[in-house]
This record gives sequence, structure tokens and C-alpha cells, in this order.
Amino acid sequence: MSEGLTLSLQEDSRHNQSLGVFGPWSPYSLIEAIDTFTFDQDFIHGELNAKYRLREAVPVMMEHLDDTYTVYWPEIETFGYGSSRDEAFIDLRNSVVELFERLGSEPLFSLGPQLRNELTYLENIIEYQ
Repeated sequence: MSEGLTLSLQEDSRHNQSLGVFGPWSPYSLIEAIDTFTFDQDFIHGELNAKYRLREAVPVMMEHLDDTYTVYWPEIETFGYGSSRDEAFIDLRNSVVELFERLGSEPLFSLGPQLRNELTYLENIIEYQ
């Protein structure tokens, strides 16, 4: 597990004050901050819910900061949060099922290229139980 979050932010001349964890953020300083996040690799696998399961283990990224665990699935840009590792994975599983069902309920022609790719990816990795 990582020891914490490091933010490397620069002074924002428009606000004439230093940026910090709770200060005003410019888009560029936020991108710099995100680039310094440290995640540990983990895997999500098995049952998503009573209806769906994953065909194979999928690598995800995990961060523990203060009282919050965050699990990130980069291929579909989806997060799960919780006060424990297990809660974060439950939230991620719920988010994945919601995304899968929402994308699957839309006519394919109405989805942009990125969402079509995410749906295809999910269709290949999720199976009905």
C-alpha cells in the first residue's frame, strides 16, 4: 500500500496564492497533481453480482488515503470508493454493472467511439451466471 498522496502544485498567478490540497486548482495544476498519485496494483475477479461474473481477473489500481479506499479500473475509467478495501471493491463492482447495463440498453449507433469500445470490452469480459 502506498504511504499517501503527494501533490506537486505550483502557484496560480490568477489567484495570486499558493495552491494546496484544499486551495483553488487550475486545470494544469490538477493534472500535475493526478500524475503524482501512487496506486498499488490489485485484481478484480469472479462475481460482479447475482447476474454477472467476470470471465478473468482484471488488473485494477488501488489507493488508500486517510479513511478512504479507491479502486480504479483504467480500461473503463470507473472507480469504486469505500471505508475499507472490501467496500471499495463492492462499489466498483456495482459501478461496472451499472455501466455495462446502461451501455447495453442504448442503441449501438447512439454511442460514440469510446463508449462503443468500452461496451465491446465489457461484453468480452463479463458473462451471465
